[in-house]
Amino acid sequence: MYSGHTYRRDVSNGVLGLQHLSPYPHPFESSIIRIPVEEQHRLAPDVPIEFLFPKVRALFAEYIEPFSTRLLDLFAKLTFLSLQLGKRNTVRSWLEKDDPARSHHIILQLPTLKTLHVELFRDQYEGIDFIEQWDMPLLAHVQLCIPSNTSWPTSPTTFFRHIGEKLKLLCISMTNDYVELPDGFWEMMPGLVYLGVTAFRPELDIPQPPHDHALRTLALLEEKEAMVEPRENASLLAGRWKMLDRISDSHTWEDLPSALWKPITSQDIELGFLHIHGGTHCWQCINLLHSACQRYGIRYEDRAGRPFSGLKAGVIE
Repeated sequence: MYSGHTYRRDVSNGVLGLQHLSPYPHPFESSIIRIPVEEQHRLAPDVPIEFLFPKVRALFAEYIEPFSTRLLDLFAKLTFLSLQLGKRNTVRSWLEKDDPARSHHIILQLPTLKTLHVELFRDQYEGIDFIEQWDMPLLAHVQLCIPSNTSWPTSPTTFFRHIGEKLKLLCISMTNDYVELPDGFWEMMPGLVYLGVTAFRPELDIPQPPHDHALRTLALLEEKEAMVEPRENASLLAGRWKMLDRISDSHTWEDLPSALWKPITSQDIELGFLHIHGGTHCWQCINLLHSACQRYGIRYEDRAGRPFSGLKAGVIE
């Protein structure tokens, strides 16, 4: 966590100490803060947690072992929270066994949080269900990075209804599986303007947004294994989702081999995406998706938000 001041974690005899815990001066006016904890890195009960860190607005945290939501109670005015969970752990639960968030009767209050990023590095049976116990009335942007559907919410409908009321942006990156949207997804996300995914399951019908839905941008998040299915799906959705203004891809136009860019021919259209693919950023796939977007009047842009037309003209928009 970066506070703008020097922060030192001073451990002696297994206990962290606290200096300047009196009301004046505030800890963040000091260059060194020492916070007492009990065993297993829990805060000592006599620490006035409502007094600590009230000015922090953004927090980046990485947990190797199960984490306690009690620590998040310290940061009552967060607007941005990024959690990386389980980079090296082997346990089957993110939350400590006696953590209040495991109870359906105790809810973590994050009244000012607007942006939430959660990244899981291992499949866990509890997955991201714990987010359902967080009260985030102003939540507008969510990014989820999870290994596969085994970490997907137990009840996707409950999960998306919980986070979706005021959501404007949602990105779901699934490294070893397909993203599946539950029935009624768009009704749970009435104000969603930007949806980013790695890949939808091709053989399933993707829920159709209402014609007057707020959605304007479909983003293709980079999947290192293959981007064939996402681009093929996007070329179909470009014609079906009439409210779309733009499709944002994960390539960059600077990497475009000039010899490979040529107008789409009738033979290309006939073969479609059934061709020999050139890796994650297959330029023939990109060309086909670009052509589909032109056909439907949709802006097609690279990861920096630039259309190919700007590059061709020598001016990047």
